[in-house]
Amino acid sequence: LSVGFIIHIILFIIVLFERSKFECSKFDSLCVNSFLFFVCLYRITFILDIFARFQYFLYPFYVIFLIKLYRISSVKQKLWLGTLMIAISFYFTYTKTTADSRYVPYTNYLIFFIEGNNMSFQERSDYNANNSPYKPL
Repeated sequence: LSVGFIIHIILFIIVLFERSKFECSKFDSLCVNSFLFFVCLYRITFILDIFARFQYFLYPFYVIFLIKLYRISSVKQKLWLGTLMIAISFYFTYTKTTADSRYVPYTNYLIFFIEGNNMSFQERSDYNANNSPYKPL
């Protein structure tokens, strides 16, 4: 089980029990159905990678659904949902940036150029792998 999978299951259960609150128009019905399809497809992509690219077409409906969920919530639920969304965003950002040496330390060739430190392409290519506290790619 992953954090993303648990979040999708919780949202899936919310939609199943509160579907009437989300479907006010045909577009809302399309968004809800697309969200449900996205959650099912999300799980299938763990088994068959080829289906992962279909998720990209459904992401806009996923985001629209999250916005709709936030808008129909009460003030107390909005505070809780907003805090949860921000915490999850920080968690995924942190895990992505610290997973390997790709992002840390941040390097910018313009800064090296301005400082007069003209490194070769190979030196720039190997810079993060040599200077990062995280495992190389």
